[in-house]
Amino acid sequence: HSFPTRRSSDLQALVFDGNGDLFVANQPGSVVVYAPPYNQSPATITAGVNHPQALAIDGRGSLFVANGNGSNTVTVYSPPYGGPPTQTIGSNVDDPVSLALDSAGNLFVVNSAANSVTDYAPPYSGAPIILSKSLNAPSSAALDTRGNLFVANLNSTPSSIVEYSPPFSSVSSPIATITNGINEQGSIAVISANLFVPNQGANTVTQYTAPYTGSPTTILGGQSQPVALAIDAAGNLYVANYGNNTVTEYAAPYAPGVWTTIATGINAPMALALSPPTNGGPTLLP
Repeated sequence: HSFPTRRSSDLQALVFDGNGDLFVANQPGSVVVYAPPYNQSPATITAGVNHPQALAIDGRGSLFVANGNGSNTVTVYSPPYGGPPTQTIGSNVDDPVSLALDSAGNLFVVNSAANSVTDYAPPYSGAPIILSKSLNAPSSAALDTRGNLFVANLNSTPSSIVEYSPPFSSVSSPIATITNGINEQGSIAVISANLFVPNQGANTVTQYTAPYTGSPTTILGGQSQPVALAIDAAGNLYVANYGNNTVTEYAAPYAPGVWTTIATGINAPMALALSPPTNGGPTLLP
């Protein structure tokens, strides 16, 4: 198996805000915004957007866009998103491929080219904390409710996810390395005390319960090169399948052989995220 390459025509990322507005990042340089029920023409954000690779939205509705292809910035937009970015974050950003926010609003940027994760405290204008130990072409990140940070390593042998615990510093080392059941992992997600990993090499999603180092539960059915996933407030699991141009939905507790397939309008999906409000604070995004 090989990892799918992102084409310039592919959808790059999508996210919902607390109002149900849908944000979709499209190559080469736009983010489009759909209001429910998503059947009208979208608004378009282009100022400061250059090959967007990941999106995140905080509890105030601020939109964060990770810009790749040499741009190496994260641009921030405030509602109603019609103007230029209110802020551009560039310090130590190098091929940003994933974004995550913790409950305090700290922004974590996964920098694939630099083998690092940079941690920026609000208002994001100061120098970041740089985590790099045990990272090898990191591809995605997620946070649990305790603030522990999980990072997927794209080029590690064997395939792995490493876990860091706060407070973070430049000398932080992983407290755990997860390898059991992982095979060419895609974009990971955490909800409550459960870690979900899409495995492109095995056409599965593996679910790990804290402390995450035990044998996982394997979720099967309808998957073909699963590259990304998201979990809604009801616990339903959505999996983006690059290999068959679908999103498959699994209702908790994810009984084997039971799923719903969404195919209309989906073409080479690469990223998927849902952002329900969490007690008025920033949401946690994979």
